[in-house]
Amino acid sequence: SPPSPPSPPSPHSPPPGHVGTTNELEVALADASISQILLAPGIYPLTSQLTIARDVSLTALVPGTVLLDGQGGTRIFYITSGVVQLSGLNITGGYATQVT
Repeated sequence: SPPSPPSPPSPHSPPPGHVGTTNELEVALADASISQILLAPGIYPLTSQLTIARDVSLTALVPGTVLLDGQGGTRIFYITSGVVQLSGLNITGGYATQVT
């Protein structure tokens, strides 16, 4: 018998690189195959810094509707290498005890 057609993607699974939570953002940043991350509108509370060591673009799906919030307890980004492009994001509440 012929093979079954592939199952359609779950409506609850965003396409690769599309994120809607802090955890999804962290997972996408850890995936070197994703060069452009599109953030859904919302607040992304951070409890630790987002470390980036590669070329990547972070873009709000709707400019001005994404807030990355360090909540006064962590720096937002720690970029060790690469070219990082940020577009349409609001960034607040970052904190670092030591700048390195």
